[in-house]
Amino acid sequence: MPRPPTEAVLAQEFGVSRTVIREAVSRLKNEGMVEPRQGSGVFIVERAGIRPLRIDYAQAVEPGAVVHILALRRAIEAEVASEEATTRRTDEQMAAIDAAICSRVSNRRCARARTASRKTWRSIAKLRPRRAIRSS
Repeated sequence: MPRPPTEAVLAQEFGVSRTVIREAVSRLKNEGMVEPRQGSGVFIVERAGIRPLRIDYAQAVEPGAVVHILALRRAIEAEVASEEATTRRTDEQMAAIDAAICSRVSNRRCARARTASRKTWRSIAKLRPRRAIRSS
């Protein structure tokens, strides 16, 4: 792993205090971009994984930018929620969904709605790869 310059060199190069450099390194560590090692310094993490999405709200000065950010957030949250729902739902949760659907439609249409709901959930679940659930 490559090493960045020392705190002193960075502070001098950017014209800031070492405290500012330490704070920047701390943020980079929290984002998984650098790895501090006791007695050895800080190392840049080289990985080809997914990088976190960063939105600079200070640059969202146009009224339309905020709308676009909210739309992006809704889309991401809906995607995450659908993945969680399709891969981790229990039979009891599916029964609750069926009951909610039946409460909104007439009794005659309830069986058809329930069947359509189950087909929809199964179709979505087949599209999603199953992941092992890790407890933290």
